[in-house]
Amino acid sequence: MENYYNARKKGLSATSKAEAKGESPYLPVLDSFLQSQDIKFQAHLGLMELPLDYIVGNKSESRNNAFANNFMPILGPKTEFADKWEHLYNSVSEEGVRDAITCYEYLGNYYVGEGNKRVSVSKYLNFEYILADVTRLIPVESDDRSYPVYKEYLRFYEATGIFIIRFRAPGSYEKLAYYMGMDLDSKWPSTAVEDLKSAYIYFDKAFKKALKSLASSSKGQEISASDAFLVYISIFPYKSLLDDSSGQILSNIRLVQKELATDKDLNNIIILNEAPEKKQKSGPLSGLFKNTRQYTALSPLRIAFIYDAAVDESRWIDSHEAGRLYAQEILGEKVHTDYYIADKADSTLSESIKKAIDDKNEVIITVSPDMLEETLKYSVTNPSIKFMNCSIGQTYSSVRSYFARFSEAAFLSGILAANVLLTSGCKEHKIGYLCDSPGTMKTANINAFALGASMMVPDCSISLKWLCLDEDSDYMNDWKNEGIEIYADIEHSPNNCENSRKKGVFLISPGDGRDKYICSPYYNWGKYYANIFHLITEGLWDAQNIVNSLQATNYYFGLSTGVVDLRIGDLPYETVRLMEFFKASVASGLTGPFSGEIHSTGGIIQKRLSDRATSLSDSLETLNFDAEITMNWLNDNVCGTIPTGSK
Repeated sequence: MENYYNARKKGLSATSKAEAKGESPYLPVLDSFLQSQDIKFQAHLGLMELPLDYIVGNKSESRNNAFANNFMPILGPKTEFADKWEHLYNSVSEEGVRDAITCYEYLGNYYVGEGNKRVSVSKYLNFEYILADVTRLIPVESDDRSYPVYKEYLRFYEATGIFIIRFRAPGSYEKLAYYMGMDLDSKWPSTAVEDLKSAYIYFDKAFKKALKSLASSSKGQEISASDAFLVYISIFPYKSLLDDSSGQILSNIRLVQKELATDKDLNNIIILNEAPEKKQKSGPLSGLFKNTRQYTALSPLRIAFIYDAAVDESRWIDSHEAGRLYAQEILGEKVHTDYYIADKADSTLSESIKKAIDDKNEVIITVSPDMLEETLKYSVTNPSIKFMNCSIGQTYSSVRSYFARFSEAAFLSGILAANVLLTSGCKEHKIGYLCDSPGTMKTANINAFALGASMMVPDCSISLKWLCLDEDSDYMNDWKNEGIEIYADIEHSPNNCENSRKKGVFLISPGDGRDKYICSPYYNWGKYYANIFHLITEGLWDAQNIVNSLQATNYYFGLSTGVVDLRIGDLPYETVRLMEFFKASVASGLTGPFSGEIHSTGGIIQKRLSDRATSLSDSLETLNFDAEITMNWLNDNVCGTIPTGSK
């Protein structure tokens, strides 16, 4: 009974630790939290070589009290259960597990229906896999945070038949398919499936060897092999896993271990809405807190901007170049900035970043989300350089993301457009909105504009047009046929295909005259860059208690910092007062585009805090960062849809 005693010791240790934390010492039981109405349908998947790590509990309560939460036995050694366990151990040690267990898969986790002693013995023997006959329980749609990821997993499984790769963040399977040059909407060729399986297995073996050192650097945060694999192939081509030796793969994992240990949960990203301020220190020890590096004309902070087009070819690049020059002027001789031109080809982008590194730049900024992957590759191999990328919602600690809350300025534009709609005597309570191509932040801007308009005119609708669907579309004529007299063309895109349309909100001229300018929201990247460069020169890049080296940091500045703002045309002073009131309210955080009750075309997105119809709430619920940057719905007053296939 020696092995049963040892296994039971592990089980009792696990129960003691769980009870000390106030957690259940037993295995989760699927039947205890799953009702029949929660299941849409069942699918029998058949026999699978299932990783034992994926089995988390039992299907029913039967014999559940015989196991600790790590599947180790806990019943006394003088029981029939102990005898059977020891007998099974002897059999499995000699012959392996002869019969498949039965398992039920729910939301990516597996629960034992029959064969829990076989699982217990196999885990005790440190087996990696066990043969299982699996039935999948497909849940009905729910608000559970894990459901969107699971829905994406089902698409991935349908395309590949692979079940061993399990991600925790939405969009991960889409990203994996992208790295593979595939999608989730069609069956993958058998060669692609086998290559992915092999690459993952090679990585998993090396990852498990490196896990001890990774665990020490992750400060207690659980590191998933699948999530780590996705980060790895974003830096090193996945096919390198098929060619590199196990030693090289292990070396690569250790090289990027900080990035692998970074928390990838969007809800745990550090969001800085303004630059942290330097605390003044006084007293006899104050000199100890001065920056070790003093930036001067002879030794300035060297900053490189990487553009993917010439300044005169893109409105987006031109706005960043204006920001660079502004920040250079504000900070003076303490900084030296320069820019490098790279087209969209990765080789040229790679060469530009390498040139910036060779030129001894200490900060490297890439101004388009399309440049993020290449930026990441250089950031992990050059940890002494500060890398930034103009994007939002990124979960890398080696590259800091920055973007502007353009939705706040779009919200003000919607309010003003609807106000002009009323005061100009427009017959139809409709406003046109033009967008080049879809994107999450553009969806947020559309909704912010629509919400602003509906606050001023509750029955105001927004007629949404997409140029990407038909570049030759006569949208102006379409709007005139709808009786629309005001339209908004306010989107600024990192893509270099922008045409020369003047941006802003306009009142359409009744004849062939010039449309009347109302307003235009805009980016002021200069204030952004001045803030960030000042932050670095003052030693606040890694400000304690603000920035954690194992959490991604995203700068997301808005109206309060002047990074976005609204230019206005010739307006009555009463309207200017109204807009100044709204701007001050948004800038101070009293309200915002996504505060209060929100209805989409598909239902209620956010309820108001007060349930009483006859009273007003004195505070407003606001969509969180995750919900804002993953927005895939349109407000209920928007007439239009998001083009299919957009992300």
